[in-house]
Amino acid sequence: MLKPKKKFSKKDIKQDPFLEKVDKAEAYFETNRQQIFQVIAALLVIFFGYQFISNSNETKNIEANSLLSQALVAIEKGDNDNAIVQFESLIQKYPNTDSEEIAYYYLGKTYFDQKIYSDAKTQLSLFAESSSVPALIPPTYIMLAEIALGENLIEEAISLYTKGKSKSTLSHQKNELALYIAHLELFQGNSEKAQSIAQEIVNQEFASDKLKDSAKEILGKTNS
Repeated sequence: MLKPKKKFSKKDIKQDPFLEKVDKAEAYFETNRQQIFQVIAALLVIFFGYQFISNSNETKNIEANSLLSQALVAIEKGDNDNAIVQFESLIQKYPNTDSEEIAYYYLGKTYFDQKIYSDAKTQLSLFAESSSVPALIPPTYIMLAEIALGENLIEEAISLYTKGKSKSTLSHQKNELALYIAHLELFQGNSEKAQSIAQEIVNQEFASDKLKDSAKEILGKTNS
């Protein structure tokens, strides 16, 4: 014989631990409904804001890369005037992008190749100050040093070569810049400094034969 179903009173329900927790949660939610919705709304704004910014940044980077590519193609075609316009437009429209940073270098190099040294110095200096592209650091300082040499500022040129050497990440590039320094030291009559630099390169096990030959030429001049 089936037993009659047990009837629960309100008192029994209130005494159920789980139902008590649910009841308290509902009461809390009702009391703090406005604050909870405000928090949720704020979190949604942050989330969708982040998504929008991420998508916006991605779009900016794509557009900046496209403009950089067009400018580099213009350089390859020998259309330097068009390239300069493209680089300047990129720098103005897409600040704080990787393409903007590279644009400073190539804009400076384009001016340098056209012998517009004052503008080249400005752009290359901006690139050198905050560059995060190691491969472009040595040529940047070499161009800046050559501009200084054109103004007969030998000590400044040595300083620029030295900065480039200290920021270079490849030993080959460091040795190239060291040889530039050695040549200038020799030119100024500082034979011992030039000899020390050249000898260090000759003694390196993995230095290229070309660099070692250049270093040996300097050693020959210091011993003559």
